[in-house]
Amino acid sequence: MMLTQLCAILYKSPNIASRKVKELMAAKPSVKPIARLLVVDDEQDITTIIKKVLEGDKILVDEYTNSSQALKHFREHPNDYCMLVSDIRMPSPTGFELAKEIYKINPDVKILLMSSFEIHNSEFDKILPSIRVEDFIQKPVSIAELKNTVLKHIGNTKRITSYSCDCIRK
Repeated sequence: MMLTQLCAILYKSPNIASRKVKELMAAKPSVKPIARLLVVDDEQDITTIIKKVLEGDKILVDEYTNSSQALKHFREHPNDYCMLVSDIRMPSPTGFELAKEIYKINPDVKILLMSSFEIHNSEFDKILPSIRVEDFIQKPVSIAELKNTVLKHIGNTKRITSYSCDCIRK
C-alpha cells in the first residue's frame, strides 16, 4: 500500500486507517533468499531440522525424504539449485547415485554428503571418481557446524539461479 492511499483512507475513515497502519507495521519485510538447496535424507526429522536451521540464514530449502522424488524434481528444475545436501545411505537411489545423477544434469551444483559412518575422501574418489564432492558431513553434526559448512560452500558457488549464491562471506 502506498502512502498516498493510506492518507486517503485516514482522511475518509480514521478507524480503517488505524487498522491498516497496524497491519503494515506487523507485516514482516520480505527478505530475498541468498541460495536454494536441495536436501535429501530418508529421515524426515533430519530434513526438517536442516530446513529450519538454514532458512534462518535466508536460504531456501526444498526437502525430500525420497531420493527418487528428489531426482525427478531436480530434473524438472536443474538450474534452481546451487547445492545438494544428501545422506549417503538411502533406498535407491543412494546418496552416491543421486549425487552422480545430479552432477550429470548440472555440474555447477555443489554436493555435500552426510553419513553417520566415517568415510574418508579417498573412499569418495573410488566411488565417485568423476564427481567433485565439496564436503562430507559426519552425523551427528552440530547445528553450528552444519550451518558453517553449508555457508562456506555457498560462498564459493557460481551464481546459477536468480538467488545470489555467491554473496555470502561469513
